[in-house]
Amino acid sequence: MVASAGLFRKGNQSSDPAFSVLRESYPDNILMAIKKENHIIKTRFGSHVCVFEKDTKGYVVVAKDIKGVVTWGKNLTHAKAMAKEALELMIETTAIESPLSVAVKNNKYQVA
Repeated sequence: MVASAGLFRKGNQSSDPAFSVLRESYPDNILMAIKKENHIIKTRFGSHVCVFEKDTKGYVVVAKDIKGVVTWGKNLTHAKAMAKEALELMIETTAIESPLSVAVKNNKYQVA
């Protein structure tokens, strides 16, 4: 399942805080080509939505529902594999360090 989050265009008043950082880092012609897509990543702890953003050498991935999960892959397949690994490691690490901060809802582990 893929849901496009849209394109950054010159003059776009996006509420995304990353937009202002991108505007400072890239020229307008590059910004128009940046596209974000949401993908559902299935892990052994449940499914999680991640935002995939293409950069010049691959994909940057940020998990929407688990704070602190950020990774990168050289292509979409590699990025999805890295996202799965990063999600599972974050959940496992959080469960070991602070077992009370991991909740189970609808057969899905969630980090509080």
